[in-house]
Amino acid sequence: MEIVVESAPLATECGRCRAAVRVVVRDVLDGDARWWSLEGECPECGTDRQESAYGPPPTGVRAAMLAMNGTTRLRIATGSLSIAGAMRVLRRAEALSMADARAGADELLAEGSAGTRVEMEVLARQLRADGAIVEIEPGPGAGSAAAQAIRPRGVHSVAAPARIGEQADSFEAVPGTLTAGDVVRMLRYLRSATVIVVAASRAPDPFALGRPGARVGIGVVTDGEWAWPLAWEDYVGTHAVAPPAEFMAHAAAHGWIAPQLPEARVLEFARRLGMPEGDE
Repeated sequence: MEIVVESAPLATECGRCRAAVRVVVRDVLDGDARWWSLEGECPECGTDRQESAYGPPPTGVRAAMLAMNGTTRLRIATGSLSIAGAMRVLRRAEALSMADARAGADELLAEGSAGTRVEMEVLARQLRADGAIVEIEPGPGAGSAAAQAIRPRGVHSVAAPARIGEQADSFEAVPGTLTAGDVVRMLRYLRSATVIVVAASRAPDPFALGRPGARVGIGVVTDGEWAWPLAWEDYVGTHAVAPPAEFMAHAAAHGWIAPQLPEARVLEFARRLGMPEGDE
């Protein structure tokens, strides 16, 4: 079963300094598990904002999804589901009286339904389980966040390792693509490199979307030629995710041990990241 992820920006307020903060919210359907998350950082005081919970998202998160991605519509093929079947699906989803369920079923069969991408996928799966033929039409904003909403289970876009001075590309990463031996070798390289900056908090693990408590490291690591997110240590060690072939070849050329950087180079990278050199 495919995983469905819908995301959108959301304007909120820092709980510490009350500055305006722009965070990213996600609504995730992974098999039978549904959960939402919120993550971002205050531009004024640097406070990390992270929330996640199982179930449908709060009203504000849902509104952000609709504003960003538009309304997704669901339609049922004529004759593929009976009134009784539609009533059964609606009453399983929420506590409805027979009269309300009948009215809702009539509307569902005639007009379909509308909502967020994840909401319509939840309903579609319930209807298909009762034999309905369902069509989902993504909203007009699907070219942004929802364009990548459905992908094969386990595949996620993450920031790839990049040569220093080049912009990191988005990389379609797949768990289980490293052998046990390559996991050991790649981990040795990643862990022997120089950590330039590391956050005290951790970010949600994109490869464990059914487990909101799963986390990965936040930081920047380099070997002097390439730089990559600290989270790659978790991607490789926990999920056996293979990094881009060029980076693996680079690590292999160094014998799977990253070059050690002199302090001056470390300070140079830190300055590029806007880190203070010390207390003034």
